[in-house]
Amino acid sequence: LYGFKIHPLAYQIQQQSAATFKAPLRTLYNNGKR
Repeated sequence: LYGFKIHPLAYQIQQQSAATFKAPLRTLYNNGKR
């Protein structure tokens, strides 16, 4: 696999950015559902 060495770090960053992106989005979604 090409770029396997950099993948764990990229995956970690992706997970962190996904978490920070989904949290406010989930709050907006829950508020809009009420």
